[in-house]
Amino acid sequence: MSSKEIIRNVLKLSPKEKLLIVDSILKSLDEPDKDIEKVWLDESKKRLKFFRVGKLNGVPHKIKYRQVAEKNFQL
Repeated sequence: MSSKEIIRNVLKLSPKEKLLIVDSILKSLDEPDKDIEKVWLDESKKRLKFFRVGKLNGVPHKIKYRQVAEKNFQL
């Protein structure tokens, strides 16, 4: 079946059925990259280790959110 035929058939479905198809397609496109996941996991472990031994200072989330908002939205 061609993609045009699939689209034609999908357009005949109910909104709920279309939503299920869209959701399935989006989930299939959003598969995590295992290599990237490992890099981020290693980085987060390293940062936590540095934080626990006092080599990394934490910033309260309210302050960090404000900094990001000010930088990105000129508040």
